Amino acid sequence: MMIPHPVRGGIEIPSVIFASNCDTVHCRSRLNLRQGSVDLKNLLNEISAEDKESFLIFCCSLVFVFMIWAVTKEQFAITIESYEPFVQVKNSTAEGPRARTKTLEPLCFDGGVEWTFKSESEMNYSFVRQQKQGNKWSVTISIEQVFMKLTLPIEVTIAKNSSIRLDQHNKGHILICKKVYADAEKIAREAIVPVLRRTYTGEGDTVDEASAQAVGFATDELIEAYRAKTQAAAQDICDIYEFIELTQPSSYENSVEKAIQSYESGKARRL
Repeated sequence: MMIPHPVRGGIEIPSVIFASNCDTVHCRSRLNLRQGSVDLKNLLNEISAEDKESFLIFCCSLVFVFMIWAVTKEQFAITIESYEPFVQVKNSTAEGPRARTKTLEPLCFDGGVEWTFKSESEMNYSFVRQQKQGNKWSVTISIEQVFMKLTLPIEVTIAKNSSIRLDQHNKGHILICKKVYADAEKIAREAIVPVLRRTYTGEGDTVDEASAQAVGFATDELIEAYRAKTQAAAQDICDIYEFIELTQPSSYENSVEKAIQSYESGKARRL
């Protein structure tokens, strides 16, 4: 009697079970497995050392080819476009606020620098599972391709009574952002790879709504990973830069280098 096996991975594998003589069939199966194991051992013993070495090299080559294929597949699944940082300077008619203490007089006017490590992404996916439960759809998707666009807009606001010292200080913030952004493509690629290796589940009234939610989860994970090593990192370095500028006055280039070294050495990020 033929009894269908549950569907796994989209492939139905039939399983044959006899209504009688089950014990005999199972015993014969175990006997055949043992006999097969013995035959395999005898065969391996008959193979010469040279053939064994060739066989081992062949197996290692297969593993190597598979690894190369897996890495290449991921590389082709990732497309990243990055654009040069754009700095916009705005003049303000308002005077900058005074510093908190007289010791901070060199930076007594705050012009202001704002930046955003922006990213836009599009994803192609395939369905792993689709299931309707009542009036709701549940889908599980696998991300197959990711396209990511990276930009870094920087806005500098210059106060009416801005000083040369403050202008130099602001250049330090801009330099920090540019240095972090120099690795943006590498950081984005590292953030995408885990997304390609996972599946995401979403729910909705329709398959499209459920799919959109699943893609949203993947996108949120990608953006969070990217911004953690760009936007957040730049902010941490700028916080250290501010402290160095106030306590160890130097050229903004030197202050930036000290701030980056302090950040990379694992010292307190927020001072």
